[in-house]
Amino acid sequence: MKKLAVIILAFLMALSVCACGKTETKEITTQQQVTKPKISNPMVESNEERVEKKSGMEFKLPEKATGVTYYVINDEIGQISFDLNKQNYTLRSKKADAADDFSGLYYVWTEEKKVKVNGNDGEVHIYNGEDTECGSLIWFDKDKGSALTLSVDSKTTPDKLVKLAESITK
Repeated sequence: MKKLAVIILAFLMALSVCACGKTETKEITTQQQVTKPKISNPMVESNEERVEKKSGMEFKLPEKATGVTYYVINDEIGQISFDLNKQNYTLRSKKADAADDFSGLYYVWTEEKKVKVNGNDGEVHIYNGEDTECGSLIWFDKDKGSALTLSVDSKTTPDKLVKLAESITK
């Protein structure tokens, strides 16, 4: 009889342990699901015509340019990215009243130089750091009423940036 009581007691204990481990699942309705906020991308893939319209300028990229992509940023800035001689360039432009640095590069420049781009005032910024080298040219085309930036993600010189900018924006 003792053995029977011990077996029954063991069975009841096992049953109670199983009952404690049972979890209740709820079905989550669509309204209860957590949704991530949607953040719109300010860069919209575009074409040459729309980029030129946003900037009020016409561009002529070098024949050897490859990987050309066109974007419009915040429905205001035209952007053309391209590769040339194993370097990546980004040209940005917008209608404006003066030069403006909207290159997207934020460095403490190691070199700055005033320049002329097709007769317009401009400024070249060069950064030569331990791990990064890049450059940016900022100018305003007074005849077209457009602010422009031309940047490169590798080592460059002010003369090289000016020469390329003048060939693109004639």
